[in-house]
Amino acid sequence: YVIVAVYDDGCEAASEPLSVTALWDAVLENGLTTGIYPNPAKDVLRVEGADLTQVEIFNIMGQSMLNLSENFETIDIGQLPNGIYFVRLQSKHEQKTVKLVIER
Repeated sequence: YVIVAVYDDGCEAASEPLSVTALWDAVLENGLTTGIYPNPAKDVLRVEGADLTQVEIFNIMGQSMLNLSENFETIDIGQLPNGIYFVRLQSKHEQKTVKLVIER
């Protein structure tokens, strides 16, 4: 997907291409499921998955908002404003991206 923002003055800005996959249905090679919860989230995001090496959260413009390579089982997202984000989960075997909604 590519997100295109159109501003009041007619200018447009496009995000970097993003791949979105429903992760609760994804199965890694070792048979374990990868996912995030809760979704929608408020202040904390929980990540489940085997062999994860990196978790990165992007805004809808494709800008990296958080990038973690350790201690990402519970992620403090309290500093991120309400909105739609994409969470990229990188494991030793694959990379998946899922949509995240933050609303308080």
